[in-house]
Amino acid sequence: MRKTINIAGREVELKATASTIRKYRNWFGRDLMVDFKKITKTATNGVEVTTDVIEIIEDLTYVMARQADPSIPGNVDEWLDSFDAFPVQDFAIDVVALWAESLSVKIEPKNA
Repeated sequence: MRKTINIAGREVELKATASTIRKYRNWFGRDLMVDFKKITKTATNGVEVTTDVIEIIEDLTYVMARQADPSIPGNVDEWLDSFDAFPVQDFAIDVVALWAESLSVKIEPKNA
């Protein structure tokens, strides 16, 4: 699944696939499913957004951007430094929704 989002005036293509969760774990040493629960808890309980949640969204955005464009630097800090600003609140919902949508199974009935 692909989606283009705007980050601080720059169009960034994202790609979410079956390997997103593995790449996230390999690159950041964390479990995306556990981290996703932190994001969900923050969003549903009105809990104040923490630096942990911001970092999770930054890292997930990076993984999906790099999947869409392998020419992106191999280091998340280098990539983040290429932006003048990184207003997570402006695109977090799109990033999380794209990844969550990539997990859903779509089966079409054979006799439809």
